[in-house]
Amino acid sequence: MLPVVEIDELLQQWALNNSPIIDFTVNNVLIAIGLDRSFYYETFNYLISKSPYYLTPYKILFCPNNHKGETFPLNEYIDQEEFFTCHNCGEEYQADPDRTFVAFRFNEDYRQQLKKKIGQVA
Repeated sequence: MLPVVEIDELLQQWALNNSPIIDFTVNNVLIAIGLDRSFYYETFNYLISKSPYYLTPYKILFCPNNHKGETFPLNEYIDQEEFFTCHNCGEEYQADPDRTFVAFRFNEDYRQQLKKKIGQVA
């Protein structure tokens, strides 16, 4: 059974960090709470269920040197013929399914509501 309470507590902790966790993946969640990859799809579906209230899922491209690149809404088509330029190393690259990942980020409204709830914001 998926430990949803533990996942929710982790998400709240990450959202409340002064430097909030950004661009986290299902693998980041699995590692943080000690689950193996057999929980991947169940965890993915659980995180997707938090959209649009807590989380925004999106696709993120990585350049051939593993730098984070362009981001796209989860359901947006990415033209694999289009070239992108890495903001870190300047290398041009095309979208590659092997270097495209689904990531999540917290919605700012959710973060602010959590901060109010625990008294971090007046």
